Parts: sequence; structure tokens; C-alpha cells
Amino acid sequence: MQDINTKDFDSIMKESKLPIVLDFWAEWCGPCRAIGSNLNKIETSFQDKVRFFKIDVVANKELMTRFSVQSIPTIVLIRNGKECNRLVGSQSLAKITEMVEMIVD
Repeated sequence: MQDINTKDFDSIMKESKLPIVLDFWAEWCGPCRAIGSNLNKIETSFQDKVRFFKIDVVANKELMTRFSVQSIPTIVLIRNGKECNRLVGSQSLAKITEMVEMIVD
């Protein structure tokens, strides 16, 4: 999963023709690491169908505010440039996979 920062976010969003999964996380957050591990497991299954990005909330507070992220981990799913769903808190691999499948054409 690729890290993304506030500076590069808008250009990546404009360039992407694929749905996007944003993982808002922090290094010190145990549940965030678990979610990140689950996202890494499914990323290869959706290769060339979905783009996955990690956003460190400590370093990218502006993006956290822009997406109204109140707690972490938070996964935001974007399709056609707009948020279409989100998951907050610890989630199972099955639940994450189900949500990502919903944004794939």
C-alpha cells in the first residue's frame, strides 16, 4: 500500500480512473496496524481495479480534517471522486473485502 500525503493527494485523486481506498492510520495505533495488514492481504486481489493508499494522520492532519476523520482506524472508499462508504474501527478481513468489492466495476 502506498503512502500518500496532503501535498500529493489532489493530483493523485484527479489522475486516478480507479476507485480508491484510503486507510487513515497512525503508527502507534494497534488496530490500525491490523487493518493495514488486512488491506495488504486484499490489495493484490484488486490489483488494476482499485488503488490503495495509507494516510498517516499525525503527518497529514489537513486530510484528516477534510474527510472528517474522528477516530482511527478509518477506511474511506472513493468512487468517481466522491466518498461512497467508510468503515470506522477494527474490521474483519471479510468485512473490508466486502466493502471494497462494492466499489469495483
